[in-house]
Amino acid sequence: MPTCKTQVPTSVIKEYLHIEMNKTICDNPVCKANNECKRDIRKRFSSCGHKLCVICVSEQQHSYEDEVVCMAPACNPRQTEAMDITGIPNVGLTCYASCVLQVLGQTPKFTSMLREFANGTSKHGVAAHLDELLTHVNKAGNSQNLSVNWDSMNKLMHAIFTLDQSFQRYQENDCHSFIMSLFNALAKTDEDRKEKKPKPIENSFLDGTGMDETSNSRAEDSSEGRRSTSHEDGSTARRDDTCPTKLFESRIASKFKYSTCNHTENVADQLFYSLLLSATKDVTSIHCGLDLYFKSEDFTHNQVPCRECTKQDEHTTTSRTPLLSSAPQYLMIQLARFGEVCLNQTFNRILWITF
Repeated sequence: MPTCKTQVPTSVIKEYLHIEMNKTICDNPVCKANNECKRDIRKRFSSCGHKLCVICVSEQQHSYEDEVVCMAPACNPRQTEAMDITGIPNVGLTCYASCVLQVLGQTPKFTSMLREFANGTSKHGVAAHLDELLTHVNKAGNSQNLSVNWDSMNKLMHAIFTLDQSFQRYQENDCHSFIMSLFNALAKTDEDRKEKKPKPIENSFLDGTGMDETSNSRAEDSSEGRRSTSHEDGSTARRDDTCPTKLFESRIASKFKYSTCNHTENVADQLFYSLLLSATKDVTSIHCGLDLYFKSEDFTHNQVPCRECTKQDEHTTTSRTPLLSSAPQYLMIQLARFGEVCLNQTFNRILWITF
């Protein structure tokens, strides 16, 4: 085995290790500088020992007379308030839920709408537990938040486990399933307030049904999708305006066009909360995924027949084009990053990540 014939003096190695281990960086937790500039220290505070880089100093000091203050959280209460967002403890492999709850807690309007919505609900319900949890998450500087959050998280997840049997303690799950279950629970609370029978939230055409199925099953789904969802008064089912799920609510319609008779049919819009976009190697961006999703789809050999024509033509080609009739305030996208590989004709299907 070849060996290095160049001998590095021990003093040089010690000096190098001393410099590497004692490199200083800016103590500002919201420093906007890159890694190199963060190490370019221009201000050291003798009173506290904290340091600021050239970028942080230049943001405060426009002339030699301007005073530079320490931006470390221990010395700047405003920095503490800006940075402290209380963490959510794991109460049994619930990291998937913590991710969703942290995002919802920082979503504009969601917490305020939730607080108003939870006021008229039971204190033991999902809405009340969720409001309590997010309130403690967004309270900075409270040293007791960790224990309070554990209790709040435990009560919220217990309520979810009770309503949705697919979620259990110490069982892994995914974020999208959890947020849909959470929205279902809030919708059920909304329906209970109105003393109506709750309806589960469904994504209609957007739940990925038929993405990898045969054309016949896709045709059946499209035929079912043409059924109107309107009520007797001509309106469609919607959540109460005070329900926080309203922020994510959107509606999609479908336009069917038939090649032989040139008839067109517009199907009543349906409720959805998330878009399922295929994240394959050909989909390089969200815009590309949206274009692919809203692309027209053709059904040949009269698989989806025209409902206006009395005589059907087996050569009819029906095209279905999804149309967004109502855009949400916040668009939720689920990326389908998995594909199925059939090893034989019975089972043994494995999942693989495309990229």
